[in-house]
Amino acid sequence: MVEVYRVQYRPQRLDDRDAYRGRRRAPAPPRRRYVAVSLTALAGAAIAATAAGAILPDHTPDHLGAEGPAWPTHAESERTRAADQTGRQNRSSGTQTVAESASWALPMRDYELGDAGGNGADLVIAEGTPFSAVHSGTVLVAEWRGGYGKMVMIDHGDGVVILYGHASELLVKPGDKVAAGQTIGLVGNTGRSAGPHLRLEVHVDGQAVGTMDWFKDRGVDLQLQIQL
Repeated sequence: MVEVYRVQYRPQRLDDRDAYRGRRRAPAPPRRRYVAVSLTALAGAAIAATAAGAILPDHTPDHLGAEGPAWPTHAESERTRAADQTGRQNRSSGTQTVAESASWALPMRDYELGDAGGNGADLVIAEGTPFSAVHSGTVLVAEWRGGYGKMVMIDHGDGVVILYGHASELLVKPGDKVAAGQTIGLVGNTGRSAGPHLRLEVHVDGQAVGTMDWFKDRGVDLQLQIQL
């Protein structure tokens, strides 16, 4: 007679290390391979950023801040101060200054008013069109300067200096005495410019002021092209 014993089966929990016994693990790549892949990715990102920078347009603002120095040098400023002193002496003696005695005029006619940035005015017209001084005075600057290209700056006394920028040709030189309506240059597209036009700016005591309103206060409407 055979005796039969019942044995209750109880599964044993294997240790995690025992779970891989008899199996082949995929070999892990060496750490230096991860380093090489990371460096390659960083290099690729740098190249992409450089390429993007070369393609994107430059959004540097136009005129005064970005176009380079336009204000007169120290020697030119000295001449301006001398003219201001003369103007004060004339006023104290009852004599009218240049800026007070003569009328102000348009630099030219038949132009279109452009979308000017800052305090200036952009007068759009064909290249080569003559433009004239808006008032009598003394030429301080007549040369290429930064983003303004070929430009003229005229001292009208009492701290008033007017700038004419982006000319194709200059017909005056520093020290010249000019009268209102006298041709001083030809309209151009020099310097930082999107097309032929005359950049007109008024500076009072070294500070740019609103050109449109300043001229209107003196009987010249640049928008309507009217002068009194």
